[in-house]
Parts: sequence; C-alpha cells; structure tokens
Amino acid sequence: MKIAHVVSTYPPYRGGMGNVAHELVEQQRQRGHEVTVLTPSQMHPWLRYGNAALMPQLLWKVRGFDVVHLHWPFIGGAEFVLLYFLAWRIYSGILKNVRTDLWRSIGITGGAGQQNLVVTYHMDLVGSGALAIFFRAYQWVMVSVMRRVATFVTVASLDYAEHSRWLRGWKYLVEVPFGVDARRFFKSHSPIRANRRMVDVARSLDLAWDDSGGVRTDGCTALFVSALDRAHYFKGLDVLFAAWKQVRHFARLRIIGDGDFHASYERQARELGISNNVEFVGAVPWQELPAMYQSADFLVFPSIDASEAFGLVILEAAASGLPAIVSNLPGVRTLIKEGETGLIVSPGDVSSLLRALRKFIADAESRQVMGAAARDRVVQKYSWDATLDALEWTYRLKSNPIDKLGLVAIRGRKVLMAKSRGHAHWFIPGGKRDPGESDREALTREVQEEVGVTLDGSSIRYFGSYTVQANDKPQGIFVRGTCYIAQFVEQPRASNEIEAVEYMGYDRKSAVGNLGQLLFDDLKRRDLIDEM
Repeated sequence: MKIAHVVSTYPPYRGGMGNVAHELVEQQRQRGHEVTVLTPSQMHPWLRYGNAALMPQLLWKVRGFDVVHLHWPFIGGAEFVLLYFLAWRIYSGILKNVRTDLWRSIGITGGAGQQNLVVTYHMDLVGSGALAIFFRAYQWVMVSVMRRVATFVTVASLDYAEHSRWLRGWKYLVEVPFGVDARRFFKSHSPIRANRRMVDVARSLDLAWDDSGGVRTDGCTALFVSALDRAHYFKGLDVLFAAWKQVRHFARLRIIGDGDFHASYERQARELGISNNVEFVGAVPWQELPAMYQSADFLVFPSIDASEAFGLVILEAAASGLPAIVSNLPGVRTLIKEGETGLIVSPGDVSSLLRALRKFIADAESRQVMGAAARDRVVQKYSWDATLDALEWTYRLKSNPIDKLGLVAIRGRKVLMAKSRGHAHWFIPGGKRDPGESDREALTREVQEEVGVTLDGSSIRYFGSYTVQANDKPQGIFVRGTCYIAQFVEQPRASNEIEAVEYMGYDRKSAVGNLGQLLFDDLKRRDLIDEM
C-alpha cells in the first residue's frame, strides 16, 4: 500500500505529533508498505512560522497514493490537503459523466475519488487573546471541511474527543491509541551500561551516572520531557517550577528538550532560586532517550490546557517502569490509573502539583509499586501492533462504518447477550440512533424494546468503542459499536424480534458476532468476565 503521511513536524525536531508520525512510518515500512513523509523539514515551504508552514505544493504532492494520512493540526498544509480532496469530491460527478478518454488525454487519470483520506486528530488549537479568536474561526471552517472529505478521523482517546469543542458528538470517530515500544523502553533492575557519549554528557552536567557507566540509584530524580519552544507553551513548565521551589532541597528535576524558550526557562529557574536543583539536559538523540528514563524515578507531565490531548512520553515513562504525575485533562488522564500507576493533579494548580510531588519524593516504595503497575499496563494495552492493525482497517475502508450503540450489562461476571429470530449470532443489546437522538436516548429506547428493561439515565457511562468487520456484510464493510454501562432493576427478557437473552461467560465467545467477540476479549483483559 502506498501511504503518504502529511505532518507539520518530524524528527530530528522532537515533538509529540512528529514522534508519533515517525513511529508509524517506521513500523509501516517494516510491514512492507511504501511510505512517504510530506513535512516542511523535507520540502520547501513558501513561508514558515514556528510549526506552521505554507505548502500549496501539497495540492499535487498528495496525488498517486492509496492513502493520505494527515496529522492535524498543520496550519499552512492541512488546508491544501483538504482542498484537494474537496475539489475531487465536488467534481466526482462530472468525472463520472464525461468521457474518460478525454480526461486521460489531458493527464487526469483518477484522483482523490480513488484515495482514502485518514486524519489523526492530535489536538485542538487553543491559544489565548486574538490567537484564540483566530483558532476558533480557523477550526470552524477546516473541521467542517474535514467532516465532509475524510474517510475516517481517528483520535488517540475518545475521552478527549467527547470534551473537544470540534469533535463532540461526531459519531464517525475511531479511537486508535498511540503505542510504545516496550522492548526499547524498559525498566532495568541493574546498572544500565551507557555508551561513551552518554557518560560524557552525564559527567558534564553532573547527572546521576557512576564511574563505570551505570545509573546510580541514590537520590530522587523527577523527569520532564518536552520541546521548549513557543508551540509547546501548554506543557506547564512554569507551573512545575513554582511547585519545585518548595521541594528543591529534597530532589532533582531533570529537563529533556530544547527550543527557543530554553534560555528564558533557565533564567526563570535562576530567578526562582532553583537552578542548582534543575538540570537542563537539552535535546537527547532518539537512541539515547531510554537511558534518560532509566536514570529517573518518576515523570512529571503538568500540561495546562486542551492543547494537550494524549502524552506519548507518559507511555514511554511507564514502559520504563516510572510512575507519572499528570494533569487532569481529557485524554491525558486515561493513561493513568489514579493511585495505581500514578497521580492526577488539577491543571495549572501549583498546590495540587506540590502535594503530588511531596508524595512521590517521600515515598520510594509507592513509586516502585506504581512504576511496576504502569509497566504492566502499557505492555497489555498500548502496543504499536494494535495501533497499526486499527489504522490499516481505516486505510482499507471505502465508507464510514455502520454505527451502533450497545449496552454492556455484567451480572455474576457474565455479560448480557441477545439473539434475534433467524440469526445465528448473539449480540450486545442496543441498536442505531434515530435522527436527532442522543446516545443516551437511543440506547434507552433500543434496550427497552429488545430486552424489556428501563435504564437509569443518570447511571449511563461510556465503556468503550469497537470497530470490526460486520457480520453478513461484504468484506470491507465495518461496524462500529459504542458501548455503555448502565443500571437497571428489571430482569431482562426476550421481546419483539428478540428470540432469547442470556448472560454468557467467555467460553461462549464463539457464539457471538464479531463485535461481541472484541467486547469479550476486552472484558477478559479487564478481568470482568469468567471463563464459564
């Protein structure tokens, strides 16, 4: 498959969006795909400011690929990708009704009508003041076009999408969490051997490396990883500095990253009197980053607004056996189990962050227990293989999936399933929305009609989403089930077109449809369902 990734940043620039794109590109190439990266650093923008770049040449550069994978936001680039697909959508009817040999004679032999546009929506554009007004207007226009022309839009977390001004209520979103290479990032239980450059860098900065080239385990070190530039204003380093002033005598803060704000952050550290306890390491080469995690005790991720949507470094830290302190932001908070793999603090709240820092600095045993749990969780839940499999589904699809709602009702560690008359497979109770219905209204109506129970509306909570090949449909037609949990008091019973209802254990997985099988596997992973 020929794939083009269109992204505003890409290594050697270190930023979350570019890092994700880089991982996807390398992994897809290993799977045998022909992958091209279209990014400002590898092309010639007409104009550039920060991470924005004016690139009208994308109008013709994206031709000829099976899939164009756009990483949003990309100011100056996304507009031309969306315009290309919009133009082909508008003129597709004309192309179908005019002699194809005429189009071939002038060099037009297919176009966006034969291509899939998949958008990974990394984050909203937020800003402040006049910039916030511009971003709102810009996104109102661009996201409207995106909804019209994209085959699929993926998000790393539906939690983020449900709180996004621009994505809320959009039913054709697909959750595709980013992954982490747990073989590259790992927790060492013995001194880590370092290459000569690592030792030299560490000694020059007085980092915690011993003379044999291994990591010392004495002391407590917090890690902050981010580009230090204008585009990453939302990372909350100034909030961390304000809190660190209160704990500076008890631990060391190590900052990995570089950018045009580096000097101002160093100046701020000096003015606060914390410079002796804060290490600015600068940019670290990709291959040396795992050792930086291994030299620390926990990660701090104090982002302040919705510009932050996920947090790949949280996964890298967790894979390295580090617990994390993260902000209570949609998307970000899903990467942590509060009190089990890390701590969640209020965004921009110095007092909340200070309490979490004091707990981690004072309690080495809690750090170690949470770090081990964090490692286990990312190994089970966040693999690049799962990410790539999900993306390849969206690449192959030629239309939006069939959209359904489902109720996950568990009793005695078994899950409620229903079976329609004349159908072979059992399914999750639920169904489709009627025009104008909310998820809550549609689910309540469908469940009442199918199994005769009345859901407590206040108890309805999102459980998960699953996308899979639809049963009894041609290959490439997928169904997307958005599942909820809810309380009810009645005993479920068959009604209307339903032949039977039954609570099933994992041993009955083969009797259910494709969507139900994904649910059963997820329930098994969460330890919510028994074998029998």
